[in-house]
Amino acid sequence: RYMSQGIAPLMTNMSAIKLSVKEAKLAGQVTERVLQNRMMSLGEIGDPYRNGTAVERWLTNGSRLGSKWNGLVYWTDGMKAISSVLSQNRIVEAALSNGAKDTRLLAYLGIDGDMANRVAKQFAEHGDDLDGVKVANTEKWTDPEAVRAYRAAVSKDVDSIIVTKSVGDVPLFANTPTGKLILQFRNYTFAAHQRITLRAMQEDKAQF
Repeated sequence: RYMSQGIAPLMTNMSAIKLSVKEAKLAGQVTERVLQNRMMSLGEIGDPYRNGTAVERWLTNGSRLGSKWNGLVYWTDGMKAISSVLSQNRIVEAALSNGAKDTRLLAYLGIDGDMANRVAKQFAEHGDDLDGVKVANTEKWTDPEAVRAYRAAVSKDVDSIIVTKSVGDVPLFANTPTGKLILQFRNYTFAAHQRITLRAMQEDKAQF
């Protein structure tokens, strides 16, 4: 799947890839160059609930600059772009299969049978299959709940493939001053365990 639906279109069908990545951006993905989420997570210097001191803000700005010249943000966005294409293809294929494939994936991503049918209907009416790259065109969809469910599913899937930590991935203790001191630079490991290992154990052997 990675080679046939990700790398091959990247080499031969850039117009379709760009449309698929645009769709991913509507779901809140491929934004690392702006939000720096992954760098903040790896460095444990981001705290959304506090403005911080002048020194802390200086360190934050320095990390943003550093992660641009070392290429990390561009690498992350590139990997999220490829992942988003694969994810959208898999979600749409599962929805169109009418429960014949990847029902476990859809359930994990919050799409039940009824919502899968609604997503399939909207894709059939407004989506495009451009040489194997499925572009949902959710901006044209007439079912707002299906749009919300589809974009949330894409975002959740991509954040699991390219691990992006959220507040629900670490123990509450890790958010206390003592916990931050003890578990510094370990929160990413917690997130990877939640988003990769536990999820993969629910997949078949090949997917694992």
